[in-house]
Amino acid sequence: MKSENQRIYVEWVPFELDKSADVEGFLEAAERLEQQFLSQQPGYMARELLKQAESGWVDLIHWQSKKDAENAAAAVNSSEACLHYFSFMAMGEKEPEILHLEQVKAWG
Repeated sequence: MKSENQRIYVEWVPFELDKSADVEGFLEAAERLEQQFLSQQPGYMARELLKQAESGWVDLIHWQSKKDAENAAAAVNSSEACLHYFSFMAMGEKEPEILHLEQVKAWG
């Protein structure tokens, strides 16, 4: 459990699935990403996979520090599990706007 003064960092990663992507296969790739990459990263705390209407999705990842999030981001291209997960995503002309947010207060 985090202390009162410990702030976590939340990574907000919006994306869309490729039109030809199989959702069941994507969810299996999401599980593989969790087991083989994220859970192995220093500072990793939790992850939520959120779905918007239609094909919009968001990965919401909680880190102990901004540096932990940055270090994991620097390692994604060397991870087979990450590359497989990314293969389900629609790759448009521009990269998704990934946000790193500092948690100020949490309830519940």
